[in-house]
Amino acid sequence: MQLKMKSDLIFDVSYVEIIGGYGWTRVIATEALTLAYICEIPEKESWRIKKEDRDFTYGTAFSDPNLAPKGPKFFKQPANTEILGYTSLVYFECLASSLPSPKYEWFTSKNGSTEIITYKTDKRYTVTSGRLSIEKPSERIDSGNYWCTGENVYGKVMSAPAFLSFAYLGEFSNVDTANVNPLEYQGTVILCPNIPYRSSGASSVINAKIQDSFIQVFPRQPLVGQTITLECLAYGTGNVTIICNPEAAPYPEYMWLRNNVNMNLRPGDTSSRIRMLPNGNLLITNVQQSDEGFYTCRVKNNIGQAESSTKLIILSGTTLQQKPIQRDAQVNSTAFFPCRASYNPELDLIYSWLLNDNPIDFKKDTSYKMSSTTAEGDANTGGLYVRNVQYYHEGVYTCVARTSVDEARGSAKLNVLGPPGQPVGVILDKDPTVGPRAVRVQWTDGDEHGDTIQFYLIQGKTDYSKKWEFLRSNIRRQDTAIPGNVNKRTALVQNLKPGVAYQFRVIAINSYGIGQPSFPSGWKQIQPARPIKAVDYVGGGGGKVGNLFIYWTPLSAEDLNGDDIGYLVKWRMKRNVGEGDSKWEEQRVYGNARNFTTMVGANFFYLPYDVTVTAFNKNGTADAFTSAVVYSAEDMPVGVPRNVYAKPYNSTALTVHWNPVPNNRETMKGVLLGYKVNYWKRYGETEFQAIQAIFDNGDGHRKSAVIIGLQANEWYYVSVIAYNSAGNGPKTPQLYPTEVHVWSHGADSVFVTFRGVTSQKGEDPLRGYKIRYWKLNEDIRLARDIDVERANHGTIYGLKDGLVYRLRVWSDTNRHDSNRNPSWSPKINNNICI
Repeated sequence: MQLKMKSDLIFDVSYVEIIGGYGWTRVIATEALTLAYICEIPEKESWRIKKEDRDFTYGTAFSDPNLAPKGPKFFKQPANTEILGYTSLVYFECLASSLPSPKYEWFTSKNGSTEIITYKTDKRYTVTSGRLSIEKPSERIDSGNYWCTGENVYGKVMSAPAFLSFAYLGEFSNVDTANVNPLEYQGTVILCPNIPYRSSGASSVINAKIQDSFIQVFPRQPLVGQTITLECLAYGTGNVTIICNPEAAPYPEYMWLRNNVNMNLRPGDTSSRIRMLPNGNLLITNVQQSDEGFYTCRVKNNIGQAESSTKLIILSGTTLQQKPIQRDAQVNSTAFFPCRASYNPELDLIYSWLLNDNPIDFKKDTSYKMSSTTAEGDANTGGLYVRNVQYYHEGVYTCVARTSVDEARGSAKLNVLGPPGQPVGVILDKDPTVGPRAVRVQWTDGDEHGDTIQFYLIQGKTDYSKKWEFLRSNIRRQDTAIPGNVNKRTALVQNLKPGVAYQFRVIAINSYGIGQPSFPSGWKQIQPARPIKAVDYVGGGGGKVGNLFIYWTPLSAEDLNGDDIGYLVKWRMKRNVGEGDSKWEEQRVYGNARNFTTMVGANFFYLPYDVTVTAFNKNGTADAFTSAVVYSAEDMPVGVPRNVYAKPYNSTALTVHWNPVPNNRETMKGVLLGYKVNYWKRYGETEFQAIQAIFDNGDGHRKSAVIIGLQANEWYYVSVIAYNSAGNGPKTPQLYPTEVHVWSHGADSVFVTFRGVTSQKGEDPLRGYKIRYWKLNEDIRLARDIDVERANHGTIYGLKDGLVYRLRVWSDTNRHDSNRNPSWSPKINNNICI
């Protein structure tokens, strides 16, 4: 919410932590001003809030507000603190309520710079949850502002800064002040002498604390002539000496009283638990709680007597009410060690943990976490969580509960349970009886991690590969025993690849899972032998007409099994059932090749062949081989699409139709892959400028295609050809010779060229072409013919100057009747064909 008062002045309302409510705050208006605001409304008026677009996500699923997630809110903030004299420890504390619990961070501002406080800032600084402790505070180093932040996933709050200052209070002067002599019944002023002092910020410090090291004095404000008692503290069990050192001459007699009762101590007593020393001091050994009280030392001689009293307070020692207990935890689980101390509430208590007598650094290893409260909500607990337990967490954990005067310790062991550790000492036994392709592996078990090993796995890799392969699985533990040697285990690995070197490693298994593999053994070279493995794949096809092209996947280096690798390739034409088998032909291909080509003849295009490929090396030929059926190379198609025509599809597209070409060996001389449609403009373009669109055979019966991207209101020529892997078939056949051109040749002759036709399957063979010509005004029956045979050109002689002639070209077949091109009339003028 904002309240605008002036053009450059804005008030906003927001929650103020100090007053615990909302108030107006003056802010400077800018275009980029962005603030967070909260609108409050009385609960009884909440019905006025309108929100029409509510769905199932509106509101909260928590019926108990205490269980609803919420951001942090401080209920305790650090207070300004001023230290007078010397103290060994000062602390600031902030606490916030939130769900989930907040994470605290502390900051300090000194000399105008701000820094976050971590364990690296100063070893004297300790951050425990929301408490910042500073050991041996120094004015030069530690004076300044301190504040904390509390944060969880729902928000972050920052406390008000607390100022740490150092004060000085001097002493009264040794010079007595002047007497004040007022008249009777008159008022007067008695001035207190000035005492030197210094306070870093007393005028601006609110509720400043004075932390001092003075002992307690009773009464609190003693008067002249009163007897005062000074506090004396004894921590835990042990000895305490109460000093009594009067100034007296002659030497006085000593008497000790407890709670004003004579203790009847005998001078010279050296064995009692409570006794008076020769110098008059009081010694209490093996201090007990019952020794607490007021002690008075009374001395007297023949001149007079004097006494001095003190209070002895017995503080109970620190003990562990709940000690850590041994834990067994599986890998990746969480283990918890309880630790709870009983201590004097007047002292500060700090918990710390050791692993194998080494302090645990909770910042460096986040798998450790201290518990903050017990299940009953008691904050006095120092339990330890070990999260995501790993084997390195195993050991003896010690809880240390320490106050400023004593400490208590308790220890327990964490046993980590999980899959077995790495087997060690993997070696290869030189056993000559195992055969040339076998190895006996030996090893020693690693740590079982809480359960007996049940099985073993053995992996191996060759000098040609970085990948570990399983060579033996589920080897029972009882099958690996070595008689007379309880520490060693052994297993035989067989069927190794000849001609390569192996390394081996061992993996152990128990009920918790599969352990880590051992370090690899040394290398073992296996003797060479003939190839064992067959090639993985054999295929072929394609290539030049008349060839049989065969290819295969060559063996990997580790499967060669020896030197001088090669492949024996065999092939024969595949016959139909009942026709008998063809004779096998074969060829050795040397080296680690991957293909082979042989000629079978142009007449044997696209025929199936049985093919086998077998590996061999200098040690012999493999028994295993791989076979396949491979087709010889395809030939150029002879099939031609028939009845080609086109229809408009839209203003810029045509649908071209044709009769499909039979997809058989005789027509396609291979496999029909699809069709190519050529198209060009009727006017202004020739077939040489045609654009080609390619269409696959679809479902095997394609008979039309759509040509797009054409110009509107334009005529196009189209032609269609079929194609296979060898190339394109013939174009759509012409009905008659086309592209007839007449050129000047001589005074009475012209030279004629034309584009011929192709004889298609099922048609009479082409015998040749004829050129027929006659005068424009003559009957065609008077025309003369010139036979040019199979040539696509011819010369006409005996033409007369100034006359117009008609001309026609047609193809000649066995039927002597073929389609003729349309006749047209060249004119001979001055030996020029017009």
